[in-house]
Amino acid sequence: MPLSRRNFLQVSAATTIATATATSTNLTWAAPSQQQALAADNPALHLLNRLTWGARLEDVERINAIGIEAYLDEQLNPESLDDSALDEWLDAFPLLNLSRRELYLLEDGGCGGRCGRALINSMVLRAVHSQRQLHERMVEFWSDHFNIPSESETGEVTVFQREVIQRNALGSFRDLLLASAQSPAMLYYLDNFLNEAEHPNENYARELMELHALGVDGGYTEHDVREVSRAFTGWTVHNSSDDGFFFDITVHDTGEKSILGHTLPIERGIEDGLHVLSILANHPSAARFISYKLAVRFVSDDPPQSLIDGMAQ
Repeated sequence: MPLSRRNFLQVSAATTIATATATSTNLTWAAPSQQQALAADNPALHLLNRLTWGARLEDVERINAIGIEAYLDEQLNPESLDDSALDEWLDAFPLLNLSRRELYLLEDGGCGGRCGRALINSMVLRAVHSQRQLHERMVEFWSDHFNIPSESETGEVTVFQREVIQRNALGSFRDLLLASAQSPAMLYYLDNFLNEAEHPNENYARELMELHALGVDGGYTEHDVREVSRAFTGWTVHNSSDDGFFFDITVHDTGEKSILGHTLPIERGIEDGLHVLSILANHPSAARFISYKLAVRFVSDDPPQSLIDGMAQ
């Protein structure tokens, strides 16, 4: 089934909510040194410490006012939360709002490292000041999952963070896979911009299956890696466009491909790569892999297998 992080987070939070609602949900603010003791007795504080970048007084007061489930519902709908105060802080980093074309037109031909520093500073501000705490936690989660170094000289990583991670942090897993696969930052980082029928490059295909979608024990073979690489031949970068993605049919491998038991017919173009992303997003190994990582992040460092199985359904 299609993977939805909204569903995963709702299931992940269910264990904490069930425990919390069986006890008092009224929280008392405590200094960080006291929170560990409170967390053992108060699942709501545990929830805040998992869902947010740390329980703030305003978060405690919000849960006291509306309850845990309503608070979680708010966080799962970040567009309903006013983040205008954060926006004022972020106005100090205009580079982060520039398109790819605008970044390449800068005097130094890019950011010269300024974009990476601005991105790191903005992420700290988001963690501290955003009302959309779950969204920011998911941004951090997916930034780690689809890791790209921030030392880009051209600013591609800032566009990746804005257009891929932030935009899709609470969206569907397939949409996130597609946005990542067509991002110039990822195409450059994992060399797929060089992947051609006559000169195949397996870097992206291998990382896609092992780290992005299925996990190291996801049930794929070296044959699958080679076939996925063939499916993504011609997925490259065109620097004169705003989004940067370009499919070059002239270097695409149009032969038949066999991937994880699925056959991709001959004489297709960009549809090959799109088909692969759908196969991976709907694969049972992807559900288990992403469910486990989400459960570790939001429920427990050692989540029960029953929870992971339930999330992966």
